[in-house]
Amino acid sequence: MSYFNGTNGTPAAKPVADLRERECRHSRNQRHSNSTRNGTPPELAVTRLPAHLVAERAERAAETVRTLPCPRCGADTLVARTPDRVAAVDVRADPHPVDPAAIPAGRLGWCLVQHEHTPDRIRWRDRWHAKTCTHPVLVDHVCPSRAVQETLL
Repeated sequence: MSYFNGTNGTPAAKPVADLRERECRHSRNQRHSNSTRNGTPPELAVTRLPAHLVAERAERAAETVRTLPCPRCGADTLVARTPDRVAAVDVRADPHPVDPAAIPAGRLGWCLVQHEHTPDRIRWRDRWHAKTCTHPVLVDHVCPSRAVQETLL
């Protein structure tokens, strides 16, 4: 079937309904590419996880306590992100628990929350939680000071 312009007999553009012929006919897991024009098969597309699952897994991984060396002094530290939704904080704490009454001045106290069926978490130790807390208490990591003369040489 051909379409002609009514006035001078020249071919007219095809109606919109006939554009369906141009839709791609590859399977859903194949990528669009020009390789089908030269006879090579199209590449398979990498299936990605939905964005909400990627975000949830990244958040869970960030909140899980990991043992990593301090980038400045090399000491072992516990690293995690607090699970607070309002102000999540990246924490680097000394791995050895301290007595809650003996937290050094100028250092923050953290609770290491450990449950049987969930990974360890570090929780902000506020004044309301501190009254009833039975968790091991950690303090934020402070690198030991080195003499300036030693670092210059």
